[in-house]
Amino acid sequence: MDMLDKMVSWEDGTLAPSAVIEMMQELIDSGEIEHQSDTYQFMARALVDAALCRPRLVH
Repeated sequence: MDMLDKMVSWEDGTLAPSAVIEMMQELIDSGEIEHQSDTYQFMARALVDAALCRPRLVH
């Protein structure tokens, strides 16, 4: 499943919780989360705060 399919599934509520975490981590790691809507950014922040995702490492 590509990223767009994952995002659509998440918005539909059909993406498995483990896949949501994986998708958000991919968006965080790539920096794409910064270009997403507030809903995505809030979810990513909540997952980082819950230690389910890692914050992006910027070198």
